Amino acid sequence: MCYSRQWLNIYETRIAEHLQSYLDKKPKEYITKIIYTEDEINAINEIQQNITSYRKDSVARFIIGDWDIESGWEDYLKEMKAIGVDEMLDIVQKAYDRCNK
Repeated sequence: MCYSRQWLNIYETRIAEHLQSYLDKKPKEYITKIIYTEDEINAINEIQQNITSYRKDSVARFIIGDWDIESGWEDYLKEMKAIGVDEMLDIVQKAYDRCNK
């Protein structure tokens, strides 16, 4: 398919104008990198594996109707906490704070 140069210029101009509206919407802060200790990595990996397994199982149960999402949601959240989601967030926050003083 061949487009005229005039059409491409109009299209490129419209894209450029549209992108201009996003220039002032950049984040105030960038996370450059977070360095974890070996213990933190091991803890995060174990918790993430358990969270992923439980999440996949729960989503499947919600989808097939084996578990009602309305009545089961609070139990789902409680189990996520029991698995260690809050602990994982604490580990990540501490590593972030340590690396971004």
